[in-house]
Amino acid sequence: MLVWTQLGLFMATFVIHTFSLCKDPGYLQKPKNITFLQMMMQFDPVLLCPDCEIIRTDRSRHCSICNQCTERFDHHCPWINNCVGSSNHGLFMTFIFLMATLLLTTFVSLIVNFDCYENNVGNAAVRDASGLNFFMPLLLSYESYSKAWIMTANIIALLITGFFLLPVMLLTAIQTRNFCLNKTTSERFAKNKNASTSRTSTYLTSGSEAEIELLGGSVIEAMQTRDHSTATMPCLYNCYDMCCNSKQPDQKKIYLIQSHKNQKIQTRKAGGMHDNSDGSGSPGGNENPIGVKIAQDLEITEDFAAYEQKGGFKL
Repeated sequence: MLVWTQLGLFMATFVIHTFSLCKDPGYLQKPKNITFLQMMMQFDPVLLCPDCEIIRTDRSRHCSICNQCTERFDHHCPWINNCVGSSNHGLFMTFIFLMATLLLTTFVSLIVNFDCYENNVGNAAVRDASGLNFFMPLLLSYESYSKAWIMTANIIALLITGFFLLPVMLLTAIQTRNFCLNKTTSERFAKNKNASTSRTSTYLTSGSEAEIELLGGSVIEAMQTRDHSTATMPCLYNCYDMCCNSKQPDQKKIYLIQSHKNQKIQTRKAGGMHDNSDGSGSPGGNENPIGVKIAQDLEITEDFAAYEQKGGFKL
């Protein structure tokens, strides 16, 4: 019975591992019809990813191995050769739980059947009753079933299983804690855990509540960690969010929210400049000053490159 249980666990682990390997972990997609230069006009550059040309969200990170930004990034796992993010975190948790269970049952099975030679292989009556006499020659020669070989194989298998069981159990415990807290490994063990002022949602929520409700309520809710501390069983709600909530913030909507806010700032500054009789007021704008400077530098560089192609001078 234990053998069939382990075989079923192995097949289930293999299938879940394949899905975790192939599934998109939640890569943030570049918004359509919006160039990266337009984003720089509206956002502080620290909130943008120049490699992916997207707006960074609160829980996203850029993976240096995949070279893509992943929503709710946990870590890049070499076991599945993929990032663990919002879309495959539940699958990854299932995979490591099944693998831990498989290793544990294998470890216990090896200990319980440590004397398998005397009880099974070395007993002719047991071999005849269990059908081992039919299967044993198909796998190895009879000389390979000596007591010394079987005991050595048991010890090696026990050491290998125990070696992998400890880190897998530790990883399972860490991920279980992450699910209960609704936090990722990156968030729990980051050096600067309170860097909330640099989050995208902080910039978007600096407007009025009516504006946020009208333009960005769903976007901000999708970006931020949900607070279930007042719920009856917050742990279950957190586990559900980590496992099943794979919704990603709409990049285009984030851009439109920030653009709308910058237009309001431009309107206020324009009104203040008209009210300033001595003409000392500075003109407002809906563009980020740093973004404007970068855009101007890009335009100048492009002009120089075009002039160089015409043979004007060499850079």
